Amino acid sequence: MPTNFWDRVDTKAFEEDLRSLKAELDVGRSGKDLRHLRKISWIGRLCTLIGHATAWIAPNPVSVFLISQGSLTRWASVAHHVSHNGYARVPGVEKRYTAKGFAKGWRRPLDWFDVIAPEAWHVE
Repeated sequence: MPTNFWDRVDTKAFEEDLRSLKAELDVGRSGKDLRHLRKISWIGRLCTLIGHATAWIAPNPVSVFLISQGSLTRWASVAHHVSHNGYARVPGVEKRYTAKGFAKGWRRPLDWFDVIAPEAWHVE
C-alpha cells in the first residue's frame, strides 16, 4: 500500500495533463491579457495617487486603505506575475512587462519602489 501522496499519483499522466494545459493556454494568449495587466497596474497607481492626495484629511482610514491597496496591487498583482514571466510570451508585450525589463533604469521607482531589488525576487 502507498505510504504517501506522491506514491498514489500517476506522475506521467499528471505531467501530460500539465503539458496539455500549457499548450491550451499558450494558444489563448492575446492583447486582452496585456490590456488587463495595464488596467490592473493603473488601478493600483490610481489608488496610491488618491490615497496620497487625500491623506491630509484626518482622521482618514480611506487614504490608508488606498495607499496600501495601491502597493499591494502593484507588487502582488503586477510585479509578482511579471517577475515570473507570466506575460513574457504574450504577443506584442513591451519589455517592461517581462522579467528582463521590469523595473529597470528610470522605471525602477515607478514599477518597484522598494529597497529590495527586483532581481533578488527572481532568485527567491
